[in-house]
Amino acid sequence: MDNNRTKSEAEMDSVQLLASMLLCYPPITKVVLEPGGKSIALCFSMKKVPDPETFPAHQDFILDSLRLYHDIECSGQVHCKIFFRNGSLQIVRDLATLSREELGLLAELVADRFADNLEDADYSIPDREAALQADMIDHRISSLRANPADGEIIGIREDGRVMVFDK
Repeated sequence: MDNNRTKSEAEMDSVQLLASMLLCYPPITKVVLEPGGKSIALCFSMKKVPDPETFPAHQDFILDSLRLYHDIECSGQVHCKIFFRNGSLQIVRDLATLSREELGLLAELVADRFADNLEDADYSIPDREAALQADMIDHRISSLRANPADGEIIGIREDGRVMVFDK
């Protein structure tokens, strides 16, 4: 990995990573990369507040599935928080062990558990474009681990458009 990348190249990788994630995983409607690239928040917009009686079971199922995935992949310990805030289910993950495959798993688990409650879940891109974007996600995650962007970067998908900006 090239550790001599400029700050603007690291920020461009961050922007491209967030855009690719929003294009490839329809349930994800917002992504927030924390300053320094240590963690990333995946946001899934909801139509209504999840049922407080069943939400903990869904939360536990997603966390258990994630832990099992990492046990099988020998990816190390997972740092993850799942909560509901400001109209969205949020999953905050450390970037150190995050992978493209895990992003797909999380998107599918959330779509399965909250299918009737997800906003913008019908969004999709052509298969060829999705494959192209997916191929770059692992590369961009690795690049970001080696050369994190300094500021907070936010990506949003709304009405089929992706916007990425720094805060």
